[in-house]
Amino acid sequence: MKNWITSDLHFNHANIIRYCNRPFKSVEEMNEALVNNWNRTVDEEDTVFFLGDLAFGHDPLSWLELLKGHIVLIKGSHDRFAAQKSLVLHSEGLDLLLIHDPAEVPQDWHGWVVHGHRHNVDPFFNPVSKRVNVSVEVTNYAPVSVERVVSMIKSYTQPPPLPKGLTLSPEPKAPKYIRGKGALPSPTRKTTRPSTGVISLRRSMR
Repeated sequence: MKNWITSDLHFNHANIIRYCNRPFKSVEEMNEALVNNWNRTVDEEDTVFFLGDLAFGHDPLSWLELLKGHIVLIKGSHDRFAAQKSLVLHSEGLDLLLIHDPAEVPQDWHGWVVHGHRHNVDPFFNPVSKRVNVSVEVTNYAPVSVERVVSMIKSYTQPPPLPKGLTLSPEPKAPKYIRGKGALPSPTRKTTRPSTGVISLRRSMR
């Protein structure tokens, strides 16, 4: 069993093809491709976190009957059915806020955000803003695994290993001064750049 995440399918929304330059000639072709891509990726026992904007038209929830997996719905800006606005997913020591629109992230949240809504305006992975955009336009029109998202975040946030044989220098010990009769005078304070105990290594970016 695996966990997946995706957003912004927009079934039956013909104009989204033009708005987001989707590579389909018709809404029927788009609908079929989205269903097939989902079901080739997801198994029946998997869980999929869907971050909003499921479908246009009558009875949008009927599309869920065509899709494999246990689907957890987050409400999107075009969804008119009841669903939660956000949730926090705990995975491999990380807390991920799942939400449709990143503009609606609470001000007191300072961790990573996984979102939709931005379609192909934002990149898939943005480490500067600590955001992962899982709109289908940037995930090849298929769900992406939570494992992959967590792996990318950890690869970015964890420092690279030190080269073999290299160790960090310990913090220097402050000199001891003896006060009292005939003792050395109080030392003058020098302005120095404190040691952080960290070696900065240039990391190649893929």
